[in-house]
Amino acid sequence: MTDIGPSNQDQQDQQDQLDQQDQQDQQDDRPSRRAMVRRLVTAAAGAAAVGTITGATAAEAGVGTMQFGAANNAGADGTSLTSSAAGARTLSVANTGSNGYAYGGEGYAVYGGAGSVYAINVTSAQIGAQIAGDTAGVAATTRIGWALSGSASAGIGVRAYGAQADLYLDGGGDEPIIRLDDHVAGEVLRDRYNDLWACVASGRPGIWRKLAGPATSGALHVIEPTRVYDSRWPAGGGRLVSGDSRGIDVSAGRNLTSGAIETAGLVPPQATALQYTITVTDTAGSGFVAVTSAAATTYRASTANWSGAGQSIANSTLARLSSPELRLWCGGGGSTHVIVDVLGYHL
Repeated sequence: MTDIGPSNQDQQDQQDQLDQQDQQDQQDDRPSRRAMVRRLVTAAAGAAAVGTITGATAAEAGVGTMQFGAANNAGADGTSLTSSAAGARTLSVANTGSNGYAYGGEGYAVYGGAGSVYAINVTSAQIGAQIAGDTAGVAATTRIGWALSGSASAGIGVRAYGAQADLYLDGGGDEPIIRLDDHVAGEVLRDRYNDLWACVASGRPGIWRKLAGPATSGALHVIEPTRVYDSRWPAGGGRLVSGDSRGIDVSAGRNLTSGAIETAGLVPPQATALQYTITVTDTAGSGFVAVTSAAATTYRASTANWSGAGQSIANSTLARLSSPELRLWCGGGGSTHVIVDVLGYHL
């Protein structure tokens, strides 16, 4: 380390010598010009020492000693640094090595509080802040505004990764469409019913779109139209007659002629709804076919209708799934063959 001035002991020895000389001058009742010069030199040396505290090996901080360039242990006590200087840094720390960090074994590694603007402001050429915790890496709270804000001039504002999940929304409030507070386009929240919402227009409460939830069907997965059932196949069960109820498997794509499985797992077991086309063909009399989920115990509407013999009528529609199966209900007095082609599914 470069020597920046006399040590504390040298300064004390010099001060003792000056005090003795002053006492002699006072006894002579004639403060000398030499004594005045000595005092000016001493004051300048003290100011220089204060201005270059970075060269000191220790600094008194309240009680005890804080060592520069060494490990410090405050025991059970915390360390607080407060400044009222407007526009100035309360604490500025720079590490020019390849890695540098703040570490807290238990409690807070870094804690900041501010009356306004930033409690903690971190900038870096690469990673501004890298935080790890056994329970929570970052715990941020605020009365108004943003508890946590991230921005990047040419990159990603916030990046999240978790072995269990990348992001968790700890919601629980009312549905945003019935709230009376102000919201801004871009907000995303979870309500008490575990529905996820996105705000697409600012206002009170703004305009919201439901993204997902226990009662929603999920995203549509469009596939090439694929046949999954034909009552004319050898194992198709034959014609449906008025009064029949038949469960059919829609999970696999099958050969158009034989009904043999060609694409297993076409519709996954987690699918919540099915986009499909139903065709009634070689009809007799008049009647209808209703389609429901396999779990349904009755039907409430028809899906395909015919009014005479020898007709072929197709209808593309949507059905709820409780499993990769549908149930066909035939009514109206007639009979028909039925074909089902899958267009996509919701998941």
